[in-house]
Amino acid sequence: MLQHASLIRAARSAVLRSVRPAWSLRRHMGPCKGCKCFATEAAGPCARQPPQAAETPKFDQRFVDPLKKAGSTDGYEFERLDDLSALIKLVDVAVPSLSRGASAKMLVVPSEAIEKLTERAFVEIMHFLRTEHLRQLRGILDDEEASNNDRFVAMQLIKNACVASGGVLPGCQDTGTAIVIGKRGNLVFSENDEAAIAKGVYNAYVKRKFRYGSL
Repeated sequence: MLQHASLIRAARSAVLRSVRPAWSLRRHMGPCKGCKCFATEAAGPCARQPPQAAETPKFDQRFVDPLKKAGSTDGYEFERLDDLSALIKLVDVAVPSLSRGASAKMLVVPSEAIEKLTERAFVEIMHFLRTEHLRQLRGILDDEEASNNDRFVAMQLIKNACVASGGVLPGCQDTGTAIVIGKRGNLVFSENDEAAIAKGVYNAYVKRKFRYGSL
């Protein structure tokens, strides 16, 4: 019995020695209260280095325009919209151009043109795929490593694109939520852009078989 009690006391003492408080651990680790300098009591406290100020990043002179420049028509097909072009006017302003020196000219785009162009754009998006997109689907059919399932899916997507190009049913039954990103140059004048774009989207959805569906 005495031997058993002695073993219990010895085990308890060992546990107490192994579980040291935080201040004890810091004292044994070094005078810096456990910092990562790994200083020892013999070496004395470390001299903390002041934080180095982050270097200011240099300005990158390169600029990449995410939108294609005017006149770059690679891979795109454009259709002239004479009815909308008739609404746009080019007017002289009493401000000299900073680059040309002569009087600057501004392109005045009325809200009606923006509204109709937005509606037309959404009809094109819902019913037609880009040429490059169709070429990629065709490439799956010609790919020797494509599985039968890959070719089946690609063929169905091509058939679906053919049906959608008829202008009646859109390419997808869930035509989603409209998101528009626009860019306007400094020599273009227009007003109430947001309202005109929203009305154009509305017209496209109510006149066509588009559905307000989102996943």
